[in-house]
Amino acid sequence: MGEAAARLGVSTHLLRHREAEGVITPRRTAGDARRYDRSYWTCRDCASPTL
Repeated sequence: MGEAAARLGVSTHLLRHREAEGVITPRRTAGDARRYDRSYWTCRDCASPTL
């Protein structure tokens, strides 16, 4: 999640918030780590805060 947040220029908190809202849905590995699709790197809705 930290790498995704850094690439988008947002906080990990915002990514968790967007996930809770259903805006993004990362895949999960067997170890339960999040894996984001490359399309999230340029997703304006993923990075734009609504708070």
